[in-house]
Amino acid sequence: MQWGPNLTEFRQHFDGSLNQGQSSAWLKNLYFIYLLELKAIWKLSPILRSFNFYTGNPEEDTDVSMAVADVLGVIDKFPSHFEETALFSRVDAPKLKAEFHKRFTNITRIMDCVGCQKCKLWGKLQVK
Repeated sequence: MQWGPNLTEFRQHFDGSLNQGQSSAWLKNLYFIYLLELKAIWKLSPILRSFNFYTGNPEEDTDVSMAVADVLGVIDKFPSHFEETALFSRVDAPKLKAEFHKRFTNITRIMDCVGCQKCKLWGKLQVK
């Protein structure tokens, strides 16, 4: 398997003529996930700013710390973080909250089966 650009896959997802007009749904989902991830990183930013990164190489440690600080600075300036209060203020909010909780709980249970503690933590952070 080779990692790299896959034009066929990209067109299948985002070219409306190839996916019965589903490209706007794909883009909306992609943007939703993007905003959700930004909000999660923003919420973790106080911890990430004070985290002591250790790679075993002091030069890399400095580079990683600076890169994380740069990313967090960009996220701080981003004007439209995901606003969960707007999402959960609709009429169907209780049902939507229950669905979110159910899915995240299921993913957390699945991650409990992962043997590697580092991978387990990373996976759980992805969905919290």
